[in-house]
Amino acid sequence: MRISLIHPRLTYLPSQQPLGIGYIAACLKKSGHDVQFIEAAFYPTDEDVVKAVTDFGSQVVGISVMISYYGKALSLAKLLKQDNHDRITVMGGPHPSTVPESFTMVDEIDYVIVGEGEESFIALVNELSKKEFDRNKVPGLHWKGGNAEQARSQRIIDLNALPWPARQLMPMKDYQHRDYNVSFGMHGGNFNVMTARGCPNVCNFCDHTVFGYRTIFRSIKDVVDEVEDTSKRYNVRNFDVMDDTFTISDNRVMSFCEELMVRKLDLFWCCRLRVTGVSRKMLETMAKAGCVRFSVGIESVDERVLRATNKKISVPEVVQTLKWAKEFGILTIGNFMIGNLGDDRESFERTLKFAVETDEIDLPSYVILVPLPGTPVFEIGKQNGWIRSFNWDDYRMNNKDLPLMRNESLSHTELKELYSVAANAVRPKIQKALKTIHMPRKKLYHELC
Repeated sequence: MRISLIHPRLTYLPSQQPLGIGYIAACLKKSGHDVQFIEAAFYPTDEDVVKAVTDFGSQVVGISVMISYYGKALSLAKLLKQDNHDRITVMGGPHPSTVPESFTMVDEIDYVIVGEGEESFIALVNELSKKEFDRNKVPGLHWKGGNAEQARSQRIIDLNALPWPARQLMPMKDYQHRDYNVSFGMHGGNFNVMTARGCPNVCNFCDHTVFGYRTIFRSIKDVVDEVEDTSKRYNVRNFDVMDDTFTISDNRVMSFCEELMVRKLDLFWCCRLRVTGVSRKMLETMAKAGCVRFSVGIESVDERVLRATNKKISVPEVVQTLKWAKEFGILTIGNFMIGNLGDDRESFERTLKFAVETDEIDLPSYVILVPLPGTPVFEIGKQNGWIRSFNWDDYRMNNKDLPLMRNESLSHTELKELYSVAANAVRPKIQKALKTIHMPRKKLYHELC
């Protein structure tokens, strides 16, 4: 079969390759199908995307959807169906996996895959190739008015058995466009890699719909083989580890770093970490292995807010981790959130003071809470009548909009005002970092504000 996989248009030009689609594309190619990958943001219009799909002769189109571009994905699906009513349209990804009924009710969408998509997408196209198509044989498949007996796909246990993402189908050079050719602490283009799937932490605002709470690891050799091959193939010296929590296992982090150093790859990389379990030795080894930056979810320095959000971290752990990072020259992005449970003006002011005055935070990043469906905070907000809209097109995660959810202390309008206060307060610190590290302003705007 001929299949097009599409990453919908974003509000900005992407700098990272969509690994989920990349894995599905690689699995489909391995199974003998002809696959086209489309990054819609690199096409002038969605009509040009439709033309590319038509020219390729696709029989099936798969579209990956996050809630932040729900509306754009639906618009594209409608254009594709108008162009060819017989072409099968499939939606997958975090948002369809959480609320599949919001997609199956749309006439232009034929199927939704809930959960990890590699095995289910192959099962679907294989069934579509048969004269007698049995939808119930496709794990995680949903359609208007029904779903397969197995309502979500099974977790993939052996991640090493998956082929690496099909980067050969992606416009790799386009991801290195001028607004992103110098990322914070890493000069030149970069690529991204995932070493594990799933996160065991229970923060009240995180969505675990696709990968769940169980962490499944790839082998260190397989990961570093991919890093080395991708770096040499595309002549890129920087990479981004996309794991939700890269530092979940001390031994694994150390093994990863040691493998990089043994191979003498001389690459620079960044990751996301959680302060629990981080040690001085770990950060020292990461720095020696080329780690130049990490982002860390701090959210608040008010212990009451941290308990309410179920972060299960402490402020002393945050402070110590940041000090170690500074000691070994690792740049830090501190992520802060306004408007979660328990947050009020006092906790906001205390946290903002910490973000501005803590020298070990190179770039403070502020967001307003977006209550993602399927998360505990969404259910609490819904029960209390705090969420102003259940139209998914409003969930664009744009801090310029009126916040979607208030809490027990702060109204929607007050939250928007506090975000403006925070943005103005951290701006001088960000501008200082820009002058020092030469990070493009558009990159800063999209990633940090």
